[in-house]
Amino acid sequence: MKQQTADLPGEYAAAEKLASAMLAAATEGDWRTVVSLRREIPAMARRLDREWSAIAALDPQQVRRLEKARVGAIRRVLAVDDQIRRLSDAWRGPIDGWLRGSPAARELN
Repeated sequence: MKQQTADLPGEYAAAEKLASAMLAAATEGDWRTVVSLRREIPAMARRLDREWSAIAALDPQQVRRLEKARVGAIRRVLAVDDQIRRLSDAWRGPIDGWLRGSPAARELN
C-alpha cells in the first residue's frame, strides 16, 4: 500500500499498516487473525480523532494540505477494507448456501 502520509500523525500510517495486515490475513483465509486485528480499530479510531483535533491549531494552509493527505489515507484504508469484504463474501457465500441448504437436502431419510 503506497504511503503518502507525510506530516500526518503516525496513527494514519499505523491504520494503513493494520489494513494491510488484515488484507494479508484475509488473502490467506486466516479469518481469526482478521477478527483479532479488527478489534484494534475502535481504539485506533479514537486516537486518530484526538490527533486530528490537535492539528486544528495549525495554520489554515497547513490544515488544508494535511486534510488532503488525511483523506487519501482514509481512502486507501477503505479500499483495502473493500477488498477484505469481497474476500469475506466469497469465502462465506458457499458456506451460507450449505448452511441454508435446499428443502430436499434438509429432509432426513
